[in-house]
Amino acid sequence: MNFTIPKNELFRMISKLKGIPKRSSSMAVLSHLHVMTAKDALFITATDLEVAVRVKTRAEVFDKGAVALPGDPFFRIVQKMPGGDISFEAGENHRVRITGGSARFTLAGLSGEEFPEFPNIMFKERLTIPSKTLQNMLEKTLFAVSRNEGMVSLAGVFVAMCGNNGSNTLCMVATDGHRLAKVETRSHQQVPVLQEGVIIPLKGGMELLRMARETDEDLELQIDKNNIAASLTDETLVIRLLSGQFPDYRAVLENIDGVPVVSDRESFGECLERIQVIAKNQSNHTSLSLTGSEFMEIKAASHDLGDAEDRINVQTDLQEISVGFNAGYLLEGLKVMRSRDLDILLKDSKSPALITGKEDEGFSYVVMPMRA
Repeated sequence: MNFTIPKNELFRMISKLKGIPKRSSSMAVLSHLHVMTAKDALFITATDLEVAVRVKTRAEVFDKGAVALPGDPFFRIVQKMPGGDISFEAGENHRVRITGGSARFTLAGLSGEEFPEFPNIMFKERLTIPSKTLQNMLEKTLFAVSRNEGMVSLAGVFVAMCGNNGSNTLCMVATDGHRLAKVETRSHQQVPVLQEGVIIPLKGGMELLRMARETDEDLELQIDKNNIAASLTDETLVIRLLSGQFPDYRAVLENIDGVPVVSDRESFGECLERIQVIAKNQSNHTSLSLTGSEFMEIKAASHDLGDAEDRINVQTDLQEISVGFNAGYLLEGLKVMRSRDLDILLKDSKSPALITGKEDEGFSYVVMPMRA
């Protein structure tokens, strides 16, 4: 294997792969990047067996071949190389000589044949979606995914067609048991596998979000019951879907009622950030209190640190309530929204809050209350 490529182009391509290699694995090759040359083309692949990404770019190829190079050193070498072209030449025992300007490296690799084969993505069912729509939907759900590895069915974003009476509505839902985020958009496409829904794991969802952010093109998603794939001109992403039954999110949303409290999103967020200075010392517990129709008081107290209180203007017919929430959960929901005003549906101290906004069409965010 022998090729030359501009540093900036190579660095741009491998930056897409940085989050994939699995360092703490019993398979050493999973911490590597698979580098392969073909006629006038360079292919670089990363996988952890759950998520696989392959990027493609043009290169001046003198000799075809393949080798697996350790991902982190490879990335840092390219990053620190001077500008201009970088040359790669494979020698004996999969050792690769890397040169650029006056800099010289020799990097020990593994046989390209040891690297897992890239998945076949000839899936029959397809969904075409504008990249910015996909970006919006993922940004409004990924933050609520459970980080508890023992809760497999909650460890990803549930994607399904959720319309009633034959209408097609594409939904994404995520929950960790303490809050639930749901976003939906109209779709006129028939995707049978999405009638029951699939669960995209958090890491795969983050890679899909990165891809959506980096393009203005429509993305074609290929789906079967085990995998989902997305492709651009120079990149292919394949994600292994999670198994398990996603919770009945409809039952959660349908059982929420209360009285709307209208507040300015920016003012509410800034107030929560101030109060969180104290609340963080007490599991982020923050109290929202109404004693009239014009103001909401926001308080936090810590035996070790002290207390904090502030208030914001609101509009509501709810006369009196005091309910505790996790300030961090509230803030995370507010940060993915665009609406100037929020509608916060509150009932009593034991009931969840439902947050929506007119400029965030199709988005619903539920936060469960906390005990004092």
